[in-house]
Amino acid sequence: MSPGQALMPQLAMRFAISDDGSRIVYAGEGPDNQSQLWVRDLDALDARPLAGTQGGFAPTFSPDGKSVLFVAAGGLRKVPVGGGEITALADSVNPISPGGTWLSDGRVVFTGPDFNLRTVPEAGGRVTVIPSDSLGFLFPRALPRSDVVLAVGCTDICDRMSLDVVSLETGKFTQVMDQAAMGWYVPSGHLVVVRRNGAVVAVPFDLDALEVRGDPVPLFDGVQVGFGVIPSFALSATGTLLYEKAGLTFGRPGRVVRVTRTGTATPVDANWPAAEVSIPWLSPDGKRVAVSILEGQRSDIWIKELDRGALTRLTTGGSWLNFNPSWRPGGSELAYVSSEGGWHIESRRPDGTGPITRIRIPDGTTVGVPDWTPDGQWLVIHASPPGGQDIHAVRIGTDSVVPIAAGPFDEFGPALSPNGNWMAYASTESGRPEIYVRPFPDASRERISVSRNGGRGAGWSRDGKELFFESAGRELMTVPVTWAGGRPTFGEPKPLFSLNGFADGGEQRSYQQEPGGRTFLMIQEAESTVQPQLVLVLNWFEELKAKLRAKR
Repeated sequence: MSPGQALMPQLAMRFAISDDGSRIVYAGEGPDNQSQLWVRDLDALDARPLAGTQGGFAPTFSPDGKSVLFVAAGGLRKVPVGGGEITALADSVNPISPGGTWLSDGRVVFTGPDFNLRTVPEAGGRVTVIPSDSLGFLFPRALPRSDVVLAVGCTDICDRMSLDVVSLETGKFTQVMDQAAMGWYVPSGHLVVVRRNGAVVAVPFDLDALEVRGDPVPLFDGVQVGFGVIPSFALSATGTLLYEKAGLTFGRPGRVVRVTRTGTATPVDANWPAAEVSIPWLSPDGKRVAVSILEGQRSDIWIKELDRGALTRLTTGGSWLNFNPSWRPGGSELAYVSSEGGWHIESRRPDGTGPITRIRIPDGTTVGVPDWTPDGQWLVIHASPPGGQDIHAVRIGTDSVVPIAAGPFDEFGPALSPNGNWMAYASTESGRPEIYVRPFPDASRERISVSRNGGRGAGWSRDGKELFFESAGRELMTVPVTWAGGRPTFGEPKPLFSLNGFADGGEQRSYQQEPGGRTFLMIQEAESTVQPQLVLVLNWFEELKAKLRAKR
C-alpha cells in the first residue's frame, strides 16, 4: 500500500498520554507553520515545546514517561521528555501507521514501509524485520509480555481490518476481532477496541492463552477514525482517556502552488479551493497537471488545465483509491495506481475515452509513482513486497517484470534521466536514505553516490543538467550534472530553499519542475478551518468497570 503522505495526513496519531496519566504530548504548530511536539502536564495551564522536534508527529511515551518516540523526516526518533539529544532509531516508517510502541524488554516495535512489523532497541541499533504472510500490520500496541504485540491486520486495501495478536518471533498472527482500527490492553484484563465506525467496545482477554473470552461490550461511540483507517484515540495505563470527536475535518488541505528557485510560492489558481490533494504531476508539455484528490474514504485522479482552466475528473465509481498519476511521454496516456480488485497500475487516455489498460505488477506488492521510459514502453516502479522495497521495470503489453534494484535494503523513488539511460533513486544501504544513480536498464553495471547527508525524492531537470533531491533536513537540493560520453558526473549538492510548509512526498518527490526550469509545482499546506474537538476523561476506568458490571 502506498498512498503515502501525499494522501494520508501527518495528523494521524498526533497525541499520546503517559502511562501514569500525568501528561500529554501532541503535535502542534511550531515555527514556520511546521509541526512540532508540545508537552503539557495535566496539572499545568500551559504546554511547552519539545526542542528539536520540528516536523515531528505521531508521538508515544516510553513506559517510564521519561522519553518520547516520534516521527520526523520520514524516520523514527527518540527524545527525552525534558528535551535533549535526539536519537535516530529508524530511517523509514510507514506513512499510514507512523510511530511505534515500547516493549517491556526495551525494544520498540513499529510498522515499516512494506507493512511488516519491525523491532529496534530503544537505544538505537539494528532494525529487525518481522516477516509475515499477512499483507500488513498497522498500529502495533504493546501487551504486558514482550514476545507478542497487538496490531491491526490490513488486507484488500484495508477494506478488511482486524485486531490481531502477532508473534515477534515468527510473524504468525491470530485474529482477535474484525472491523477494528486499534486495540489497547487494560489492567482489568480486557481489550479496549476502537472499531472502524468510531465505536469503542471492551472484550475480556486471556493474556496467557492470547484469546478473547467473551462478547464485546459497547462503551461509547463517536471517535474520529480518519478514512476509516486512522483512529484519534489515546489511553493511559491508569485510565486517562483522550480522543477526537468524529465528524470533523481530518487533516491539512493543500493548495497547488508555483514555487520559484528561492522558495516564493504563488497559487496556480486562486479559485481552486484547498483540498486533500496529492503531489501534482505535470504533463510533458507543461500545460496540464494530474492530481489525486481525496474525498471521504476514496480518492480519484483529476486533471487541471493550467493555470485557470477546467478541473476534470478522470476516475469514478467504487470506494477505491486511485492515486500517483504519471504522464506517458507525449501526454497521450496517464498511468496511475488503483486499489480496485487489488493493487495494480491502470493506464488510460487523459480525456477518459477508450479502453483502460491494466498493467501487471509483482505479486503481493504495492507500488509508488510509476515513471515512464522516454519511449513509453516501460514503467519503472518501486514496489513493496514483504521484507523491503525494491525497484522494478514493467514492460507495457507483456507480463515482463524485471528487477532493477532489488537488494537487501530499501530502494525506492526511481527517477529516469531525460534520455532514459540513467536512474536516480534512494537506498538505505548506508543505514539511512541516500541518493544514488545507476545506468538503466543495466543497473548492475555501475552505481554513483550523489547525496552526502541523507536524501530522498530524486528528480531530474528537463534538460538533464541538474539533479534535485530532498535532504534529511527538508531542503530542496540541486546538484549540477555534466555529461561526457553519455555518462553523468555530479557536482556538490547545494540547497535551493526550505520545504517547510510544503507537503511531504514521502517516498517520492514532492515537486515537479516546469518548462524553463525556473519554477516548481508543489503543494502548500493550509490549515483546516475546522478545529478538532478533543475529549479528555479522567478516571475513565471507573466508567469502564461500571459498564462491564452492568453487562453481567
